[in-house]
Amino acid sequence: MPPKKCVTFAPSKLYKFQYGNECYCGNRYDYDRHGLKSDCGVESGGCQHRCTEDKKDEWCSCDEGFDISPNNWKECIDINECAGERGEVYNKDCHTCVNTIGSYTCECDGGYELDSAANQTCIDKNECLGESGVNYDKDCHECINTIGSYTCRCDHGYELHPNGTSCG
Repeated sequence: MPPKKCVTFAPSKLYKFQYGNECYCGNRYDYDRHGLKSDCGVESGGCQHRCTEDKKDEWCSCDEGFDISPNNWKECIDINECAGERGEVYNKDCHTCVNTIGSYTCECDGGYELDSAANQTCIDKNECLGESGVNYDKDCHECINTIGSYTCRCDHGYELHPNGTSCG
């Protein structure tokens, strides 16, 4: 039998050893006189997340947000989505990306709040839905929501202050 030679398929996803013209996963197979035996069914074959097999191969794969460790093909490491491009790797509506294990969340600028559906998007906060004097200035006669803030419409005889958020 020719010596083992490590061959990488789908970079950082799958590592196999090559025997002649056929490829078999790393040490996932124990070779004996009768051929190859699978150990994927025993404790997930030592894979941290998932072990997958077909007639000739077994390999480890990782959950979303993780990648195969370059040091150990059975282990999964966290992908830092925040190191990628905004709008490509993490949501374009995320103001400040914060990496978490297996995912990410966002911190939002003033006037915005985190969308609770996935915690990965900042959405406009409607200050006008709140209470006068708490969510918007108590001297605002009619609150008008704007993107990232609010402005006021003043009653007859009052003027909008330069700050745009109160009448006087």
